[in-house]
Amino acid sequence: MVGWLYPYFDDENENGLLDDSEPTYDVLSGLSGGSIRMAASVSASFGARFGSINQSGYGLRFGYQLTRYARDIALLEPQIKTPGRRFVTPVVTVYFGTVHN
Repeated sequence: MVGWLYPYFDDENENGLLDDSEPTYDVLSGLSGGSIRMAASVSASFGARFGSINQSGYGLRFGYQLTRYARDIALLEPQIKTPGRRFVTPVVTVYFGTVHN
């Protein structure tokens, strides 16, 4: 898995904390300061498909995805949550469509 890590604030004094005078970034403005992070990922899920196999179908799937990065990732400031390498994400997928032979 490939992740894109970008800062959410400009750490002007390089103390690792967001101070009142430091500007924050939104999703688009922070992208240019980002870097690629590689990770290993595994998921487990269960679900059901409804409808005819040869006609339209729809389904629902629930699961979890475990992602492990090689280095720590800071999602929040260290005093709020310590950086980590492993992240567990719940996943809900709704799908629908038509099968054409």
